[in-house]
Amino acid sequence: MEPKKIVVVVLMLIFIAGLGFFGYSKITNQSDNKANENSTKLPNPMMERASVDEIQNALGFSFNSLPANTSDIKYFTIDNTIAQADFTADGVTYTVRKAEATAGDITGVYTEFTSSQTIANSTGIDVLYQYNEGSEGLATWSAGNDVYSVFCESGARLDSMQSIVNAVS
Repeated sequence: MEPKKIVVVVLMLIFIAGLGFFGYSKITNQSDNKANENSTKLPNPMMERASVDEIQNALGFSFNSLPANTSDIKYFTIDNTIAQADFTADGVTYTVRKAEATAGDITGVYTEFTSSQTIANSTGIDVLYQYNEGSEGLATWSAGNDVYSVFCESGARLDSMQSIVNAVS
């Protein structure tokens, strides 16, 4: 075979191999994208609600009372079992949750706390307060057939947490 023909054949083989490589790469990327599009997406269990009445209609229960003098209040239901209200009081943001006692741990909080104590609320029910003073704080209790939690991500003070707990039912 002539040297020119050998060079042309080698170049053609390199060209075909390149097309195969880049074509395969494109097909693989497309199939990866389709796999990502078709992957199972978990539904968000949180649904924003307009009011405590909407929570009542969705869950069959709601908050009987929340603290007065709050701002930026937002209502949610979680997994059709938990009622949640997020709000700001005295410049500190709180998350309050309520569920039926069969729901288990409703807090969604996995923080290590440095302080912990049990103090009765204004109705005489024992409330477990866990907190890192000036940082995060969590209060949990049960009353009747319901469980409650109050979480403060930052700015927690025991006396403020107690006033929020006393206003929640």
